[in-house]
Amino acid sequence: MKSGCHCLEKSIDLMKKKIYNRSLLLVPGLLILAVLALVSLLAATQVQESGCDIKTANGSDVKPFLVLGYYPVYFSGRYPISRLNLDAFNALALAFADIGPDGSLLVRKNFFDWSQIKILHDKKIRVILSVGGWGQGKNFPRVAADPMARQRFADSAMKFLLQHDLDGVDLDWEFPRDEQQKKNFVLLTEALRQRWDRQHAVAGTKRYILTAALGASPFFLKYYDLPALQKNLDYLFLMTYDYHGPWAKLSGHNAPLRGPEKKKGLLVWLQENLAYAFLSFYNPFQIFDLESMRKRHQDQQEVYYDTFFNHIEQSFSSYKEAGLKQESACLGLPFYGRSFDTDSLYNPFRKTGYHPFRDILKMRQQKDKLLRHFDPVARVPFLTNSGESFLLSYDNARSIKEKISFARRQGMGGVIVWEVTQDILDNGQTPLQDVLARCRQRLSGQKEIGVSPGLGQQRHLPKAPSKTKLNQEIHP
Repeated sequence: MKSGCHCLEKSIDLMKKKIYNRSLLLVPGLLILAVLALVSLLAATQVQESGCDIKTANGSDVKPFLVLGYYPVYFSGRYPISRLNLDAFNALALAFADIGPDGSLLVRKNFFDWSQIKILHDKKIRVILSVGGWGQGKNFPRVAADPMARQRFADSAMKFLLQHDLDGVDLDWEFPRDEQQKKNFVLLTEALRQRWDRQHAVAGTKRYILTAALGASPFFLKYYDLPALQKNLDYLFLMTYDYHGPWAKLSGHNAPLRGPEKKKGLLVWLQENLAYAFLSFYNPFQIFDLESMRKRHQDQQEVYYDTFFNHIEQSFSSYKEAGLKQESACLGLPFYGRSFDTDSLYNPFRKTGYHPFRDILKMRQQKDKLLRHFDPVARVPFLTNSGESFLLSYDNARSIKEKISFARRQGMGGVIVWEVTQDILDNGQTPLQDVLARCRQRLSGQKEIGVSPGLGQQRHLPKAPSKTKLNQEIHP
């Protein structure tokens, strides 16, 4: 037995040595595989974060990641095209033309120096005409409801595109307000798309672009038929800014990427909802002032929405639930900020202000008491004043880059800027445009994208209240 055990022990020792020796041989190979896997992962991440092309909905072809800037032609005297960093964009939208009550396209004299179109085309920048805008486009409801007016608008728009060698039209209807206008908006885009396609088929010209600027809040969203619109539109421009302003109950960020992760407690929810609902049906002898309760209840709901649901991530989530194809969506980037006469976020206020980025930089240089902050949740900067009630929310280079990264991870089709002249400094520098230019330059030549919709680290968000009405003064 001892000799047998001894032989067995020798065999086991021999096997252990063989396994150990073989494992030593495997170590270099495993290290090489691990390094290769890490390199592949980093390369894939680089493409996912930085690629400049994106596949269409059916994956049949590839179109460029759009970087479009709205150019307000009424500022062209002070800020001509030559003052822009044209490396920052592959498209510009001339803002704004208008639409007549009969559907005719209205463009004022000396609207734009049309000799600039060739310069922009030589830089491979497409130029589209934006129609409507805040304070204009009042005839959209009438024209969209009339088949003859829709056709007249499509014909006059195409005539203008051909005359000035433009590349398309952007519809900035702010905003459809009921179910009938929702249907008519689709009919208007159908008339334009059919006219575009007919021109391409008959004359063999380029394929013209058709886009629309859409409001970001759920109140506006319910009056967009996204599946139908996406059949006719090349891009949907989401105006993901002006989340807080003079229309809001509380101060807040102008364009927060995310919002606080906080939910109402059960007791608060019961107090605000069940008590009001009960007294709406049972109010003996009219003891309770239901109108005051209704107003207070509505204010509470709006304040809750403004605080926890009013941000870009929630807007994008709501749009996707409504049928948005993210490859056709473009995220809005503001080159401005909004201020409030309060000293902290989500506070009541009385006065607000609108500040182009160039003015914000001057303000930061001239006022020693201004304190700079960066909100780690909303992912945007803001300023406060230690000596007075002042809060200013805006975007800077850091937040712009993070939003572009968010758009890339979510597989979106591009970004838009309102508006491109607001970061032009007196010395000619364009700090935010330069951020876009460096991004596009770094990514030039990359044709592969294929970003999966699931690659973004988007949180599971509760559904936003659908009946909250916000009178947002949104710029495109």
